[in-house]
Amino acid sequence: KEGVVAGVADLLLLKGNSEYHGLFIEMKIGDGEQSDSQITFEKYCFENKYQYVTCWSLTSFMDAVENYLKII
Repeated sequence: KEGVVAGVADLLLLKGNSEYHGLFIEMKIGDGEQSDSQITFEKYCFENKYQYVTCWSLTSFMDAVENYLKII
């Protein structure tokens, strides 16, 4: 719990592209679901031009980053 703000995504890429200021990635395992604070943070991201994705595997994580970086 030390240094963690409830709801903020697990990973972030602080590089903007032509559509977003950065990418926030929430990693989940199994059939994990977003908490209310994560849903609130996701809405904040979209309202402020940050992309937010939820990934359940390494492959989906890599795809999300690759797709984000393709947006010029």
